[in-house]
Amino acid sequence: MSSGKFINITGQKFGLLVALKPIGKNKNGEICWKCRCECGKYTIVSGCSLRKNKGTKSCGCKEGNHIHGMRHTPEYNVWSKIKNRCNNPKSKDYKYYGGRGIKVYPKWIKSFQAFFDYVGPRPTPKHTIERIDNDKGYFPGNVTWATQTEQANNTRTNHPITIGKLTLNLCQWAQKLGINQTTICQRINAGWSPEKAVLQSIRQHKPYKPYKKWNKKDKH
Repeated sequence: MSSGKFINITGQKFGLLVALKPIGKNKNGEICWKCRCECGKYTIVSGCSLRKNKGTKSCGCKEGNHIHGMRHTPEYNVWSKIKNRCNNPKSKDYKYYGGRGIKVYPKWIKSFQAFFDYVGPRPTPKHTIERIDNDKGYFPGNVTWATQTEQANNTRTNHPITIGKLTLNLCQWAQKLGINQTTICQRINAGWSPEKAVLQSIRQHKPYKPYKKWNKKDKH
């Protein structure tokens, strides 16, 4: 039986639910609350059930390691691809990630929600997840949303690179050898060693020579 005592939980969060307002009592005399779930749906739950340690914590949308309604979002797709390239030897990108020791934070492997809670929504369609230190894995403090331009200008790609007795940062090597900085960045992101990424030549193509325009004076 309910004690009948009113406990104001307006705005409080219980699991995935936020209590919005009381809307009456159930047959047991417990005060019921209209709640909004993180998935966007609304549900009615008794305050007693919300406050219990093992009480109702969602509208029923909790499925395994993801929240219903986000499975087809860009963020969920990013999370799935991260796990695949780091943990699945059959992935075409495994050799660049899991194959060279890039790992995923254990809590993120088990829970999309934990990953999403840390990185947040993707700012724009042009943003992708970047590892700040390319030699480390997907862990808190080493991942961020970034555009391609931001990735190219990230400090990790401009750290000193020593080849022989000469030490320059990536930007300086690019200028010295006449190679586009983005090309070197892409090579490093693909798992190339800094030395190979800098020194590997780019295939040179012969310049296109247009046909000489014919005119009546050109006779043989």
